[in-house]
Amino acid sequence: MDKSKFSDELPDELYPKLNNEQIARLSQVGLRRSVPAGEILFDQGTIGRHFYVVVQGAIEAVLPSSQGEVHMRLHQPGDFTGELDMLSGRPSLVRARTVDPTEVVELDPVSLRNLVQTDPELGEFLLRVFIRRRVAMISRAMGDVVLIGSRSSADTLRLKEFLAHNGHPFTY
Repeated sequence: MDKSKFSDELPDELYPKLNNEQIARLSQVGLRRSVPAGEILFDQGTIGRHFYVVVQGAIEAVLPSSQGEVHMRLHQPGDFTGELDMLSGRPSLVRARTVDPTEVVELDPVSLRNLVQTDPELGEFLLRVFIRRRVAMISRAMGDVVLIGSRSSADTLRLKEFLAHNGHPFTY
């Protein structure tokens, strides 16, 4: 596997590792399972996707585009998937698939929301990371919308404001 193509130089605050105690707490409410290499865990546009913690193996997150896939992150043991769309019910902006045979802890959306509400330490940790990841996607214009229009057009400005107000990453 060529790891050089992944953007793993992103700051630790976007991709902090879970410790063994946190993974054990997530395992109590989630399903621990083995996933074969190459399985798509969720795709761009998936609503109600699951949350994954990598126990062993690797998951790659990619942003599908007209030029192919933009590799965003290689999640390794202790890493987890997700950003705000998991809690808000919005469609996923990325695709995630296993690179190697991978063992994960999987939580469905209801279990994840319950965990965030009932485990203050872990809930605050996940929310903080999810928010940072969404902000990073917005600041890097890593979304599934390309807005084309004149800078002097009132309609273009309204669309830009709508997307920004709703926290949806876009390219202009």
